[in-house]
Amino acid sequence: MRISTPKLLTGTILSAVLCAVAGTSAIARPLGEGSLNPNTPNTTEAEPVQPEHGEVVQLVSNFATIEMDNGETQTIAVARWKLGQIEPGTEVWVAYGRIVAIDSQDKDII
Repeated sequence: MRISTPKLLTGTILSAVLCAVAGTSAIARPLGEGSLNPNTPNTTEAEPVQPEHGEVVQLVSNFATIEMDNGETQTIAVARWKLGQIEPGTEVWVAYGRIVAIDSQDKDII
């Protein structure tokens, strides 16, 4: 059985392209970024956020519209387990785009 030159050339080119694509993931970031070295400082830590106080004004499906003390209105998705705990008029604490405490003066983020 004889292999024709176009098939050999096509296979070689395809092989080279696949190797190039596979190799790009290995060089996608500079050496040292995202390493597991404990001496590397962690730059992905978020700044702590102070929870804001607000009141639920509307509850539709699993979305609560909350009027914050500063007058802003936010619409936030509510976890299923919290749906039974809130209703219009409920006071809540909001941080990180979610309800972190319900009817509580304790502002610890849960």
